[in-house]
Amino acid sequence: MSIRRSWLAALVLALIGPLVYPMAASAEGPSGSDSSRLGYVVVNEADASRVGDAVFYPTGRIADDTVVVIADAEGNLPGNITEAQLQQLVQTRNADARSTAAVTVGEPTRGGSQWSAPLGCKYGPIATSSTAVMGMNADYKETYAFWVNTGSPANGSAKGYYRGYNGSTFGTWASWYWIGSSSGATTKGTVPWGNTLAYPEFQGAATYCSAVSLGAYTS
Repeated sequence: MSIRRSWLAALVLALIGPLVYPMAASAEGPSGSDSSRLGYVVVNEADASRVGDAVFYPTGRIADDTVVVIADAEGNLPGNITEAQLQQLVQTRNADARSTAAVTVGEPTRGGSQWSAPLGCKYGPIATSSTAVMGMNADYKETYAFWVNTGSPANGSAKGYYRGYNGSTFGTWASWYWIGSSSGATTKGTVPWGNTLAYPEFQGAATYCSAVSLGAYTS
């Protein structure tokens, strides 16, 4: 399993041993961490398990404040940042962990990321943002905004993240959330995100099955 822990998390584990939390029946993960346990883990797409439309990234038991970084299958970090830059991002987050904002990595796409939806009321290809997002705390929610440029009105589905179990293994789930419909005007919706560093993703589906739909989104 390709999971890397920050030097801070490794030091904590060396000093106090594995972090142990009570098992939780909900998908919200363990609770009860303090600032001395802040750090990050990097999970690789190659280690992920797909369950229906959702994806599970195994991390093992981690503190609520630990940042979960979603790397690609080759191990590249979001925004192609280095490990040193990642540590600096986490330090920035740690200095203002009560903030409701987010840290972004990469250049925003002018005019939004483009999406398309085919005939048949089916969701189109996944449109991935060029800007990765890291929530400042476990309660952070990512806001998406999408609109239709031409064609049929459309439903929007956006990716979010939450922590929970896959069987007996603890980790982070990536799941899709319906965020509304648009006939042209901008529609906004929020999804759970928490302490995750990853690229926002969006899919649109035309509401008229005999027409296609083209639009854009921002996050």
